[in-house]
Amino acid sequence: FPVTISGLDETGTGTAAYSITSSGDGSRLAAVATDGVYLGTYAASKWTWTAYKNVLSGALGPKPYAISMSRDGTKVAAIGNERTPHFTRDFGTTWETATAMPPTGTIQAIRLSGDATRMGIAQTNGSIYYSTDWGATWNTSTTPSSGSWNSLNSNFDGRYWISSISVGSSVFGSGLYVSSDYSANLSFSSPTDGTAKISKIEASKDGSVIVAFNAYGNVWLSANSGSSWSVPALTGIDTSTLNCAAISDNGNVILIGTSTKLYQSIDHGASFARITTGIFTNN
Repeated sequence: FPVTISGLDETGTGTAAYSITSSGDGSRLAAVATDGVYLGTYAASKWTWTAYKNVLSGALGPKPYAISMSRDGTKVAAIGNERTPHFTRDFGTTWETATAMPPTGTIQAIRLSGDATRMGIAQTNGSIYYSTDWGATWNTSTTPSSGSWNSLNSNFDGRYWISSISVGSSVFGSGLYVSSDYSANLSFSSPTDGTAKISKIEASKDGSVIVAFNAYGNVWLSANSGSSWSVPALTGIDTSTLNCAAISDNGNVILIGTSTKLYQSIDHGASFARITTGIFTNN
């Protein structure tokens, strides 16, 4: 579902954004909207946005839907319906296009490792591919299953990659797969019996802590890079409207958000408390 980005200087009427990402310190944002890519910088208690409306192009036009940013906020990669990864390594000063394309297939997700040494893509009815040279060449991840890969995440140095897959008529991930060898091989690591239908994944900086949830309000946590999973105590939280999650670099702090409320854990997910300050005071 789209969210609204204010005008470039927070005085406009807003632009619908379909995917948004941030730097590690939260001072920079990148978003893909119906009319292009937006990069935002926070300074002097204000967000300033710059629009790049001609970055994504191709036979199907500039229809962006996925974006990823490095932890230092300088590098951004985006993808649109034309299947070509576009990226900037200097926060928008110059934009480049991958010179090689993976085999035919619709790209569902794009992800930079936190240090931007690797760029990965997940294909619908295809596979997972990764590049260490900004799309000049691509390598195929070895996976034991086939289907539609619909999400992708990585830890800081790209050693751990996590993806979910849809099989059959499922519109959400029917299983979770984890790689611990820089995305060369992905192994099954579903928190349940393979029917978890994972739709969102977040990982700590070293990849040891993973939080995953699905569209049915189920949340799972792993403290060992997906080797085993636990279900956190979410008493009093309306998980049926769960739609986002975030995790700190060290994995101590986990945020989960519903359609109207935000909850925080400061003990690796052992307990959660509702945030009721700032913009969440009256929610």
